[in-house]
Amino acid sequence: MKNHPKIKRNTFNSTIFKTLCFIFSVSLYFPGEALSQSPADPASSWTHRGQSAGRRGGWGEIPDSPRLLWNFKSRSEFISPPAVLNGMVFIGDTKGKLSCLRLSDGRRLWDRRFSGSFVASPVGEGNNLFAAVSRRESWLEREKKSGLFSTSYVLKTVTEEKGEVVCLDTDRGRRKWRRRFFDLLYSTPALSGQHLVLGCNNGKIYCLDAERGKELWDYKTEKAVTASPAVLEDRVLAASRDGNLYCLDLASGKERWSFKTGGPITASPACARGRVFFGSGDKYFYCLDIAAGRPIWKFRTGEAVTTHAVISGKLIYFSSMDKKMHCLEGGTGKEIWSFSLPDRVVSSPIVSSGKVLFGDGEGKLYCLHALSGDVIWKYSLPWSGPSWLSLAGGKILAATECRYLYCLGEGGLTE
Repeated sequence: MKNHPKIKRNTFNSTIFKTLCFIFSVSLYFPGEALSQSPADPASSWTHRGQSAGRRGGWGEIPDSPRLLWNFKSRSEFISPPAVLNGMVFIGDTKGKLSCLRLSDGRRLWDRRFSGSFVASPVGEGNNLFAAVSRRESWLEREKKSGLFSTSYVLKTVTEEKGEVVCLDTDRGRRKWRRRFFDLLYSTPALSGQHLVLGCNNGKIYCLDAERGKELWDYKTEKAVTASPAVLEDRVLAASRDGNLYCLDLASGKERWSFKTGGPITASPACARGRVFFGSGDKYFYCLDIAAGRPIWKFRTGEAVTTHAVISGKLIYFSSMDKKMHCLEGGTGKEIWSFSLPDRVVSSPIVSSGKVLFGDGEGKLYCLHALSGDVIWKYSLPWSGPSWLSLAGGKILAATECRYLYCLGEGGLTE
């Protein structure tokens, strides 16, 4: 590496007493619940964008002293975070190549090429991997000019947009089934048992049989659905650019309720403990009761909220276009802290082991104390642009538009 990554670490010793007092005060709002909740077997499943319905961003501990372990270069840009299951990393680029890498050392195990690009992240469970591919093609056609005696032609640009979902074997990348759609797929699917739910740019929310790819139901909204749905028990929570959050029945697709905001919703909802949390283009961050769609509280931000939130115990973390990372109490919506950056926050946060991890638009990663917002360390990637992050087994995976996937893990500090 010509550009040596740099890490800056801050020490702090004034947070212990504040942390103990804060844990006690927050517990009044959610009595009897642990501050952290982890999936039963996170290493073998990656069912949502952000790994789970709570959007925690992965599993394992965020390293205290990260260093570059390995990198992988693709032939095109990455614009979505990777998925990790069974010790393998799965990531697609904008020229249709889906790669499978070994998490431990970045060695390429297999790759598959598709016609299109990967805007959404893959998801999977066990031996099945599900990936959404989008393809836009344009060509020129001759069209006869209007008029009864006209014999001349004009050239007209015709654009066709299509997408498909494929199910692959994780070991070798062999295709098990595929399902075609007549529009683009920017929404990362959500997997719950035998149900695979995703949104489409045609405004529909689809539910497929995960075993065979058969369509089980669809639901029509007014505009494109680009955010990843969340599935919690028997409910689907899906946001649309029409400004509504929809709650649908997982088995039938029937609407249970909808909630209207004042702007398009592009941030995926996060769910836990009977509540759903999400941001909107109207500069508000919302908390609703999942059972009835009743608003519990809302929080005003400086700009639109375009990244999904993360639920960690009793706290909610999210960023907005106001160049801030916010931490709120899940019970009341009260702001605990906010952290200002020189550039907008591109990646959704990852919360683990008492730390909050996220990246800005200039290639810098930030690790903050989850309860105080104090800086623990900063890390500069060789790429001075946005990155999309995942966490797996103590390793940070940063996908970038410079065609590199970086893997960071525990190691010595570099000044």
